[in-house]
Amino acid sequence: MRRPGVWLATNQWSWAAAGSLILWLIASLLSHHISTGLLLINMTLASFLVLVGLGQMVVVTSGDGSFDLSLPYVVTLSAFVSGVVMSGSNGKLFVAILAGIGAAIVVGLCNGMIIGALKVPPVIATLATGYIAYSIILELSGTSEGLPARGFRSFALAQFHGISPVTIIAIGFCLLMFVVLARSRFGYYLAAMGQGRRAARLAGIPVTRMVLLSFALSALMGGVAGVLLDGFDGGAFFSMGDPYLLGPLGAVVIGGTLISGGRWSVAGTMAGGLFLTLLVTVMEISKLPIGYEDLAEGLVVIGFVIAASVVRVSP
Repeated sequence: MRRPGVWLATNQWSWAAAGSLILWLIASLLSHHISTGLLLINMTLASFLVLVGLGQMVVVTSGDGSFDLSLPYVVTLSAFVSGVVMSGSNGKLFVAILAGIGAAIVVGLCNGMIIGALKVPPVIATLATGYIAYSIILELSGTSEGLPARGFRSFALAQFHGISPVTIIAIGFCLLMFVVLARSRFGYYLAAMGQGRRAARLAGIPVTRMVLLSFALSALMGGVAGVLLDGFDGGAFFSMGDPYLLGPLGAVVIGGTLISGGRWSVAGTMAGGLFLTLLVTVMEISKLPIGYEDLAEGLVVIGFVIAASVVRVSP
């Protein structure tokens, strides 16, 4: 029979899941009633964080200290592009979605080529392409109102027994990502890269191509989130991507993905995204000053990661 500590060490997602449950109960107590509606609302809001987190998870798993700092700009760019193409018209919906996601993938491919072929450090490369993307956003903002189609906005805000289509889409991408990483050659190569780039090259893994694909996949997930946010928020705005700079990385790390690479956790990223979203909700319900909210959030996340690390290294 496996000891509880061993099970927790090998199932890091359980920490984030348990933390999410506790935070939901705290939020319910602060609002004076147990509410499944509160949980479902937070699941909807967490869905965007999870989508972007899946992309960041792929990049982190590839190892070599890789992070994608262009994701906030990718989210905003895809929202602006899809909104500009739609311009409030349902007839251009399909083209607009493809355009928004396509623009995101272009940024990801640029990241991959600069990092994989030119050997520029990921932090520098992704930050630089992010600034270029932001320049494009500034240009787009002056060409059109960029409003989403009315039907698309209705879809993004719809509720089916309290469950949002955005949540369903996020779960679908999580399942797809799990299959890709767990069952495909891409997933095996990605984990091997994260455990050692030099060894991966000696084993015949096309590291440069994998870097390109991982950043393209990361940007694709950011693009999906951006397009959905355009409908959910009723239009794109400049600070739309700000919550997706460190939030997705926090969800990934809390969920059990190794920051050094080589191990991923889709379930953990889902639970980590919900945990962070509920944490913000608890802070807002408690009506703490914004400074104390940030302090409390940082301390809780640090304590959460330390506790999980202690269990992981325990005999």
